[in-house]
Order: sequence, then structure tokens, then C-alpha cells
Amino acid sequence: MSTSVNIKWYNTIRAKVILTIVITVTLILGLAGVFAYKYIEQREQSGLQELADVSATRLSRHLSLPMWSLDREQVSELLTAELAERRVSAIVVTDEDGKTLFAAKERLADGSIVDSAGTVSGNLINVEREVTKDNQPIGKVGIFVSPTSMLQELKQFGQGVLGTLLVLNIIIILVMVLVLGRLLIEPLRKLSVAADRISRGDMNQTVFINSKDEIGNLADNFGRMQNSLKVAMRRLMQKSANRA
Repeated sequence: MSTSVNIKWYNTIRAKVILTIVITVTLILGLAGVFAYKYIEQREQSGLQELADVSATRLSRHLSLPMWSLDREQVSELLTAELAERRVSAIVVTDEDGKTLFAAKERLADGSIVDSAGTVSGNLINVEREVTKDNQPIGKVGIFVSPTSMLQELKQFGQGVLGTLLVLNIIIILVMVLVLGRLLIEPLRKLSVAADRISRGDMNQTVFINSKDEIGNLADNFGRMQNSLKVAMRRLMQKSANRA
């Protein structure tokens, strides 16, 4: 009767090695992805803040003369031109008291630019600058920049990392199944079958494993053990025959 043990697939060396490698690679790439995500987030946040600062500073200079001359049409054109940058969500211009609305424009969800009542809400980056004429404040301009593009880029990056992890893990599993099957599992199976038959008295088992690694060394040791058992059994049989 065979004494071989039916090993569950999840207890096999192949499953344990593959699981260990997959978990390790996933953790490493996951951590790398988190650091990269934070780096991109900080970079994009800094870029949006810089955009708001530059836009507010530039517009405050250009608004000086038309606000001084109360040229609302030119002010409107300047705001529309600044909103050509799609990350700019709204612009609000007030008088020097900061409360009386002079002009305001905002971008709707469909991308169109319309006049605004000056009330801007949402998760927006806001930068204000004074509008001056001869070093005297005559108004204020507020730039509102939307982080939508940043969030979209971060979402795409996260999806890319997840996709990379999935593809990489599938490749690792396929490669490890093939490599471990050829280099480790099959030689061990041959040695296990031979050992099982020898344990039941069949000493004429031959195991050939052409490998220069630890598995090959194990096969050589197994062969020497088999030869030693043959010699020991032969001597034991001779002694039994002589006693008889």
C-alpha cells in the first residue's frame, strides 16, 4: 500500500513561494505607489498654487488702468482672457473695500464662461491681490483655481498602479509556476516517488536529475543512500543465509 501523502495545493512549496513573492512585490510596489502618489499630489498642488499666484499678480497689474478709468468692458475682456486657462475656475474683482463687486466671471460645468454674482464656492485654491494705481489701492482681484485636473491625474495614476500590480502579479504567478515546476517541484516529486517505492522494498529505483544546484546535490545524496541501503540489505541477507 502506498504511503505517499496527498498534499493540498495551498500547502505545496509552489503555492507558498508564489504567495510570498506576490505579497512581497505587491507591498514594495504599493509603498512605491503611495510615495509616488504623494509626490505627484504635492507637485500638482504646488503647480496650482503657483498658477493662482502668477495669474493674480499678472491680472492685478493689467486691471489697474481699466479699473481706474471704470472701463468695465476691458475688465471683462481681461477676465475672459485669463479664464482661457481651464484650471482657472473663477475670477472676482471688487472695489478697494473688498465688498463691492466690480466684475466677476466663472466657468460652468460645460466649460462656458459667464458673468458671476461674485459668490464662489467649492474646493478651490484662492489667491487675492490688490489692484493699485500710483501705489494707491483701487480694488482687489481674486483668482480661484480648480484642483479637478490634479484629482483626475491622481486618479489615473492610481488606476495605473493598480493595473501594473495586477499584470505584474499575473506574470509572476505564470513564470513561477513554470520555473518552480521545472526546477523544484518535478525533481522533488521524482525523489518522493522513488523514496516511497524504496520504503516498500523496491531498491532498483533510478532517479536522474541533471542539476548543479541543491536539488542535484540532494539527488546525488539520495543515490548514495540508496546504494548504501542495497549494500546493507545484501550483507544482512548473506548473514541470514550463513546462519541458516
